[in-house]
Amino acid sequence: MFGRLWSQSRLEQLSPVWIWKESIHIWHAVFRRDDPASQVYLFVESSDARPLGQLRKIVIAKRVAEATPNHCPAIYPFLDTEDHRRADSSWKILISGDVGHLQDVSVLRSSSLLLTGIDDFRTDSITRFICVPNRRSRQTRLVLGMNWLDDWNDVKHVRCVMVAMCTLLLYEWLILLDREIELIYKARVSFINVCYILCRYYTAAAWIILMWCYVGDHPKELCTRVVRPVHAILAPCQFTSQGVMLMRAYAFTSRSRQVLLILGLCYLFLVGFNIGVFCAPVDILEELYTVLGSTGCFPDFGDGFMGRRVGYSIFASTLMDFISLLVVSIQCYRTQARDVSLGRYVENQGLLGFALVCIINLTCTVIYFQLSDGTGLPMTLVLPNLVACRLILQLRQRCQPLTETELDARNSRIVRDAFDRLQVYEDSWTMS
Repeated sequence: MFGRLWSQSRLEQLSPVWIWKESIHIWHAVFRRDDPASQVYLFVESSDARPLGQLRKIVIAKRVAEATPNHCPAIYPFLDTEDHRRADSSWKILISGDVGHLQDVSVLRSSSLLLTGIDDFRTDSITRFICVPNRRSRQTRLVLGMNWLDDWNDVKHVRCVMVAMCTLLLYEWLILLDREIELIYKARVSFINVCYILCRYYTAAAWIILMWCYVGDHPKELCTRVVRPVHAILAPCQFTSQGVMLMRAYAFTSRSRQVLLILGLCYLFLVGFNIGVFCAPVDILEELYTVLGSTGCFPDFGDGFMGRRVGYSIFASTLMDFISLLVVSIQCYRTQARDVSLGRYVENQGLLGFALVCIINLTCTVIYFQLSDGTGLPMTLVLPNLVACRLILQLRQRCQPLTETELDARNSRIVRDAFDRLQVYEDSWTMS
């Protein structure tokens, strides 16, 4: 998902990169250390002690003598000329201002100098930023890698999915509002009504906060304060629909205490695990703020451990749904009415909702682990809750008294089924 980290062995195989942001542009200067005798060292520190935060000017010159704070050759003419194709030694890049211990950086002609817009990151060859204390030191420290580019692509994907889920939430609420008023608000208060309100309105309220936090751009200071509480409000969205499935399975098995004990223990484990996962301390994506300045307050799952824990919580929800589906399926075959087809019986009991929630969670789990960009998480937080709301409304509507038209249709169906089962015996006459 966010903040992927490459192994050290992988990093050693890549070429270093220097990245700088000014206004709406990013300057990429790619360089290599082809000659071991003349290694490239760079130590960059901003005037306010924030790495790569407030550097004021970039000075690029062919010779070090030209690289003074008062002399800054234009970047655009340099890109438009053929000078960078010549075979002389190297360019020297210096950064002016109070930047601490600064050393020369050799930009080889075999590499490139690119000027790229903030929304156009087609620079796959750029790899990382190398920072060392001084020219004599042989120990390198990774300051800024190309993980930020992967993070930024993931952020754009997740934002699209979040907007799509927000649109789906609004659409479902509008088309079911009349049934909701009739079947939920006008009915007596019950536990299933509370479950419906949680599935519908807690998810919607949480999504409004998430849209502000993740889709909008915010400064680093604000995101540092809000990333953990915003991440914690996701926890109930992960287990509210499973509570509805538990209550339906319990009612379907004639309120069996054994079923309630098994499913109740599984549900308590699911709730505790999700609270532990989503309420754990999380950090923000530091590199994105270094490059972009401001972005969404996304949590950093870079070490892999946090990302795997979220994936396991999605898998635990899927497992809980499968256990509930297995219980009701066994009960379905045991108590199926003899005069009703299996397909109609399954439809009448709302078992298709169980199967649909299981399929959705399983699909989201596969997407989350397969793509590793976080797009499966918004779907698994929203889609099961929408299906649970529809299931509650469907069962509530079946419990309502039949209207005169529905009663006539039901009686007609009973008579038609009776005639279909009637066996007509006819005598056979043989003519000779």
